[in-house]
Amino acid sequence: MISNEIESNEADEIKNKNTSIWKTSLLGIVAILFSASSGTWADANDSGIKPLVFRTIMQELNKNMQTVTDAISRGDWNQVAKTAPLIADHPQPPLAEKVRILSFAGSDVSKFKNFDNFLIL
Repeated sequence: MISNEIESNEADEIKNKNTSIWKTSLLGIVAILFSASSGTWADANDSGIKPLVFRTIMQELNKNMQTVTDAISRGDWNQVAKTAPLIADHPQPPLAEKVRILSFAGSDVSKFKNFDNFLIL
């Protein structure tokens, strides 16, 4: 009986630790996505310039991140599991747009690309 209680407590501790890692990771991803996309939200149609595909992708990511954040706050792990692949496997912008976007980073391109590998633990 005591063994079952110990196993149950250990399982609860592991679950809480995994939940904490998920929350921290998702907050880090939100911060990275927000900082990487902050310049893409202006309405390009006012200037007559065709909007980038990247803008649409980032808007969809924003919607999905808000869905995940809301689900986490409510403890709706099924919704988190359903939405997470939409974030992880989001569409990529065309190569020409990637080059154009990265050209704004100038000499900081490698620093910018390293954010893809950044994870807060």
